Parts: sequence; C-alpha cells; structure tokens
Amino acid sequence: MKRLTSLFVVIALGLLVGLNALTITVGGSGETVNYFPIYTWYGYNYTQQIYTQAQINYQGPISKIRFYRASGGAFDNCHDWVIYMGNTTRTSFSSTSDWEPVANLTQVFSGSVLDNFPGPGQWMEITLDTPFTYNNTSNLLVAIHENTPGYSSSVRWGGFTSDSSVGMYYYNDQNDADVNNPPNANSVVNRIASIQLVFPDTAAPMAPELVFPENGASIMNGQTLRWTLPHGSSDASGYDVYIDGTMVSENQNSTQYTITGLANGAHTWYVVARNNIGTSPPSATGNFNITSGVIIGNGTDNNRLPVNPFYGYNYTQSIFLQSEINLSNQRIERISYYWNGAGVGTNTSDWVVYMGHVQRSEFTESTDWVPVGDLVQVFNGHLNIPAEAGWIEIELDLPFTYNNTDNLLIAVDENTPNYDGSGQYFHSTSTGGVNRSIRYYSDGNNPDPNSPPSGTLVAAYPNIMMQFGELPTTPVLRLSPPALNFGEVMYDASSSPLTVTASNIGSGTLNLSANDFSIVGDDADQFSLDLVNLPVALQPGQNVQISVTVRGTTEGQITATLRAVHNGENHDVALTANVLAPGVVLIGNGTAHNMLPVNAFYGYSYTQSIFLQSEINLSNQRIERISYYWNGAGVGTNTSDWVIYMGHVQRNEFGNNTDWVPVGELIQVFEGHLNIPAEAGWIEIELDMPFTYNNTDNLLIAVDENTPSYDGSGRFFYTTPTPDVNRSIRYYSDGTNPDPIEPPTGTLVAAYPNILIQFGDLPTTPVLRLSPAALNFGLVMYGEPASPLTVMATNTGSGTLNLGAGDFSFIGTHADQFSLDDTNLPAALTPGQYVYIPVTVTGTTAGEITATLRVVYDGQNHDVALTADVLPAGTVIIGDGIQTQRQPFGTTWGYERSAALYTVDQIGLVGAITMVGWDCANTTNTPHSLQDLGQEYQ
Repeated sequence: MKRLTSLFVVIALGLLVGLNALTITVGGSGETVNYFPIYTWYGYNYTQQIYTQAQINYQGPISKIRFYRASGGAFDNCHDWVIYMGNTTRTSFSSTSDWEPVANLTQVFSGSVLDNFPGPGQWMEITLDTPFTYNNTSNLLVAIHENTPGYSSSVRWGGFTSDSSVGMYYYNDQNDADVNNPPNANSVVNRIASIQLVFPDTAAPMAPELVFPENGASIMNGQTLRWTLPHGSSDASGYDVYIDGTMVSENQNSTQYTITGLANGAHTWYVVARNNIGTSPPSATGNFNITSGVIIGNGTDNNRLPVNPFYGYNYTQSIFLQSEINLSNQRIERISYYWNGAGVGTNTSDWVVYMGHVQRSEFTESTDWVPVGDLVQVFNGHLNIPAEAGWIEIELDLPFTYNNTDNLLIAVDENTPNYDGSGQYFHSTSTGGVNRSIRYYSDGNNPDPNSPPSGTLVAAYPNIMMQFGELPTTPVLRLSPPALNFGEVMYDASSSPLTVTASNIGSGTLNLSANDFSIVGDDADQFSLDLVNLPVALQPGQNVQISVTVRGTTEGQITATLRAVHNGENHDVALTANVLAPGVVLIGNGTAHNMLPVNAFYGYSYTQSIFLQSEINLSNQRIERISYYWNGAGVGTNTSDWVIYMGHVQRNEFGNNTDWVPVGELIQVFEGHLNIPAEAGWIEIELDMPFTYNNTDNLLIAVDENTPSYDGSGRFFYTTPTPDVNRSIRYYSDGTNPDPIEPPTGTLVAAYPNILIQFGDLPTTPVLRLSPAALNFGLVMYGEPASPLTVMATNTGSGTLNLGAGDFSFIGTHADQFSLDDTNLPAALTPGQYVYIPVTVTGTTAGEITATLRVVYDGQNHDVALTADVLPAGTVIIGDGIQTQRQPFGTTWGYERSAALYTVDQIGLVGAITMVGWDCANTTNTPHSLQDLGQEYQ
C-alpha cells in the first residue's frame, strides 16, 4: 500500500507542474488478483470496481483503458466484453447484492478483446467505442460483463489492495448474469485490478527509458531490447529503434525489439517515441555486446521442467539436439530458463547443474537416467528468481566445451526445502510423443543424482537460452567443484569417496599426471587421492575424475587443499570434514523421507530398524547416546514423547508386515520428552539405560512415539534407502496408539533412519540398572490382583552380577499391597544380560496408593516408584481395549441412541448399580444431557 500511495503522489505532482501526464496508472504489478477484471477460469463474469478521485486526479475524456496481465492463462473463451463506466459518489460496496444499477452507468465498449490479449508482464489495451468523460470530482466505477460461453485457464492480473470493499464479482459456468438484474455476487473484496486510464494526447512523449539490457551487458541474437516511457509522459503511438546509429524499426507499437543478425562484438542503441503531437527526444544511448548463442523452445507450457516449484526437491534431465545448437569450437558459458513471473522462486533457488554429451535423443523408460558419472558439474549455487517474467540467467562455474557432434544433456538438481506456488513455473516446449526429458520431484525425498529414483517421462524440454564464448587458444585446466565438504565422518575410519572433475576448457591437449596433484595444508595427511585414472591426455571438453577420501584422526573440523599444478599455475579445491569423537558411529547419509523413526505428520508411531554389525564394529563398549537427524522444517512439538527399545538380533531384514521383533526380547533404554526445534540438526537422546553391544549380532532399535496430535507434513527425520532390503518396519496412525507388546500390522520399509550412536567404555565391575524408573498400574479393582507389570534388571557393566530374591523388598506406606514374582531369581547376569521381575498390586485402600520397589546391590539402593489408583469396593471395570468407537454416544448428530450387552461373567457381582462411566478417548465442547438411572439394576 505504501508503494501504491507513492505512485499516486508522483502522478499528482506531474500534473501540477504541467507534465501533461495523460496516462494515469492506479495500482501496479507487485500484487496479483484472479477475479478482476474477469476470472477466466469460469464461463461468465460480471464485475464492478471503484477507483477513487484521489487515485485519478485528472479531468477529461478517457479514450482507452488497460489491465496488466501478470502471468498465466488463456483468453479463447473469455474475450466478449461489454464495458460500462460511471461517475459515482459511492466509496465501497456494502454486500453481495449492492450492485450499482447499470442504468446509472454508460456503455463505453462492446466487442471481442481477443486480439488485445498481451503476453505475460504486459498491459492489455482496450480502445473505447465511446470515450468517457471523467469529472475528477466523483469516484470512477468500471463494470465489465464477459459473456463468452466456456472458460480458459486462469489469468493472474496485476492488482492492489484498498482500505475498503471496492470490488465485487460474479462468476458462473452455466448462468450468464443479467446486468439489468444481476444475481448476488460471489464476494465483495478490497483487492481489485490495477488499471491505466488513457486521456487524449496533448503533448509529445517524453524520452523513453531503456530497460534491457543493462549498459555493457552481453546478450545474443534472438533476445529483445526493452524500454518504457517515464511516469508523466504522454502516450506514444509508436517507436523508432536505432542500432549503431541506424534505424532498424520505424513507428512500431511494441516496447521491445528482437535483435537478429548482429555481428559479435560491441553495439549501441537508442529509441525515439512518437504520437500525433510529435516525437520525443531520443533516449539515452545504451551499449551491449553480442555473443554467440541459441534459444531453443518457444512454448509456454508447464511441464515442471527444469524444476517444479510446487514441490520441495527436484531432479530432471533434458536433451537438446545438435541440430538445435549447431555451434562449433565454442564453449557454453551461461544458460537461462524462462520464468513465468507469477511469484518469487524463494524455495526453488538452490541448484546444481550438470552437462554432458549424449548420442541418445530421448528417454525410453522411467529409470533411463544418464549416470551422473557421465556428466560434468558446471554450476552449484543460489539463483535469484523474482516475481516477474523473464530469463533467469545462470553463469556457469565451469564453462562446458560443446563438441557440436553429439546431443547435449543438461541435468538440474534443485535442493531448496519447502516449495513455492502452484502457478509459478518455467516455460517449456512440447515434443509430440518424443520423451526429451525425465523428471522426479518430491516434498519429502531429496533425490540423489548418483542413484535417482524412478522418474516420469516427459515429451517436452524446458525453453533454454545458451550463451557461448570463444575457446582459449591453449589448454585450460578447470577443477570442479571448487570445494568438497565430507560432512561428519567417523573417527579413524575411511569415508566414502567424493569426486573432483578435472576438465580441459580450452584448446589443444591437456596432459595430466599423478605428479601434478598433491594435498597441502594443516591436515593434509588425513586426506588421500585415488589417481588410478592418471596419466591422461584431455582434448577440448574432455574430463577426468579424481577420487578423494578422508580418514580423520583429529576430532573436530579438519581442512586441507587439493592442488593441481598446470603450466606453473595452482588450481585448488578446498577440503573440509568434521571428524566425530572416538566411539561415535555414524550410519546413513541419505535425505529421504521414509517416516522413520517416527512419522511427524501422524499422532502415533511405532517402528523397528536394524543396524548391521559391519556398520558398527565396536567391541567391549556400551551405547550411551543416540541421535537422529531432523530436517528442521518446523518444531516437533507433537512428535516428542518417545520410548526406545534396543536388542541384539541375528536377522538383517524384516520378512513380512507382521514380522515385528517381540518387545520382550528388547530392553527399554529411554522414556522421555525430546526437544525438537525448527532447525536442521541431530536430535540427541541420552539413554536412561546404557546398552551393552556385543559386536556379534546386529542391533535393533524400536521407537514408540506417543504424543497426541501431529506436526507438519514437511517435517521429518532423514533416512537412507536400502534398495530391496527391508531394514525397517513401521506403523503410524492418528487414532490408534500401537501397543509395542502387540503391534498391529505394519509396513515394510527398504530404508533405515540416519543415526549417530555414541559409545562409552564398559565399567570394570558389574553395574545394576533397573528399568523403567516407575510403574503406574492405573485403575485397579479393589481387592483383586492387578495384571503384573515388569521391572527389568540389567548388568550394564562388566563381570557377573548376581541377584537373589533377598535383594528385593518393598518399602513405603502401602508396601504391603504390592508383591513380586521371584520365579526368575536367583540370576547371574553377564554384561548386557537382564532378568524380568513381574510386580503386581492387590489394592485394599481406595484411592491412590504408593510404594517403592528397592533392590540393594553392592551396598547401593536402586529404586522403582510404584503407584496405583484403587477403585472403591464394588466397582467393576469391563474392557481394557484402546480401540475407539461412537458408542455410547457421539457429537455429530443431535439425537443418538445405542445399546451394549455386558455378560454376568463380566460383571461378577450382585447388587444395585448406582453409577456408570465410560472411558473417554477424546472430548469436545458439545453439551449433552444424560438421564439419571431411572431404576436400580438388580
């Protein structure tokens, strides 16, 4: 609103100082609107809009009006318009029936505006049949009736927001509006279309202002020169365009000129505007340089290429034919894709681009990706994608020498989390049944170009502009990328290799040998090179790959430099790694979303995942902490209450969707609340009970997440795929909280969650640990033994831990109401072994009772808190399930009735029933009345 006000002020000042401003612009192109002047997505439209006197502030006959097409849409079924105008005292519309009577308006236009429909980012001009005299005292009302049957795709128009409801609109696919008796509007709103009001010329135009290219920029044949008139100028009926002092276009209507046939090198240009009064002074003279290049594609389709802004992550490959390029002995230095400008591409901006020569001309199946090892990375960086239509230029980090024999493949890997609007896209051109592209996009899974998932074949390619430069006259070495970051690596363990590509981006033959490469810097001894591909003789455009690995022996960040020396010049690649502490194992480096170890978008989760002995391989240690990697797309407030179990297993995968490992074979190692912030990183969990790993079996970790409600769909923990091997099994639900003792049917998952496992040394003596720290029996029947709960006693140290029944006792106010089953005692526990001790309660005191189970070992007390809520004598509980149902009543309907049968065996008592209650799974604020028991039940 601030920018809009400034525009009105500038226009008003222009009028006061006699600039003869004959085009009044109300609004701009910063905001967009669908419904005004018409909504092209529907068959019939009628709209009314109010523009205030303060926004116009000029008196005279309006001969033309213009509306700004921001982006999108078509006009084939939306072009028959009748336009009305009126001077009005009204300042707003009060309701959906508050139309201004058409009798108070003047019809100023009737006919087709199909030929007026402009390209995106341009004003649509309509010359009125009858000029309308605006009095500059009243407000101006503009009404538009569109009555072409059928509809077209939706246009986004330039718009602005007012302080009151100055617009109302009606649209319908079947029923045309009778403007003499219009139906109720669909809505009354405060955002309407930007408009230009054109008054007859009384002066020559002002000097045009050059818009594109910037002074001194490099462009190519096929691009357009663009200019505009300054605010306060009279309209122009035509423009004369001069290049290198010679007129190349006379009296053209458009404010852009497509250059063709210019020689490479420096050129100048300027523009003169004219109307029926006279000609303007010439614009300033601009300078530009013509470089070699091609533009391939002129379609305006949305084929989600080279990226789909409406999804979080993208990977695409597209083929451009030699016949479409046909430039020899040159290298590609810049590429550009055409953005439709429907909004900014804030979440579509982090790109890695690869190029390569291919003989193929199409893709044949959904996995027919060209291996990324056959390509060269030419760009890795952040793009500025504004809310305006035009070419988005990418200057390549590594110019690509094109051989003009093969076809060219360009791959784009887009990595910005989150997404932009569905109406924002890059233009593409269809290729009638020939699959020139393959694409993959996802909100949760960021595809790895080294092993991309199955994609979708696309009979299209993205419109592209390629700018070429001359090849140097000698060989030129370029290393790519300029830096390698190994991320977190395990202490004293060889990392997975990363690759540096050495390319000849010049002419002649570039000879490289192992002696040309070295690693320098403080931590150089912790990095190593694989030079098996050397020596090599690289022709122009050829490349060779050099593998680099790290074996970190210094905890924390380490750095070094890979250096290649050619012709006495150093070519460097920065190397970094973060070496984890000794005893920390990192398993997994994927970024996929496989709903592991929990699914943040559902209320409850239970999962089990297997980590292999070969991935861990640490002896005589115990696990003290684990961490999972959170993507940081939001907080995990409703994903935070976890119970974690661990156990040794010999299996390395799950066989079917009920193949859960029984929780009785696992040890509960954690129960508590996690802090999961809105930032990416490892979420660390310090175990309540360290787990002694035997380094013989595989490790199974089960996670039970119990927070009601859920977080956003884009929030998740990173996972690593394990193709064809189901290393995990999962279950999630909004309504059913799964019981790990009897888990429901799950889903097999060929993946595991990325995990950091932090080990510690085993104590030198036996160490007793009881788990859990507390047992809550909940509601129990008076005088009846409750179902037992289990305490697990584990040796988390070394040696043998001997326990006997005499080591256990109950203390506290209600100790006499609790008891244990010592069947499993005595026990001799070696490191990591455990024994289960069942505990029960027989409550004889109504209400809450408490006690402590105490185990005395090596002179030290180990306690478990015990609680129960004893029902009054004569109370019967029937049922202990957790399934939900509508009975005995719900809240959806006004009146409900249900019946349930309880057997005599379930009740087991004789007497008068005076009170009933139900276990409420969830609540609402809906009031309900229940009748008191009308009679006692005997």
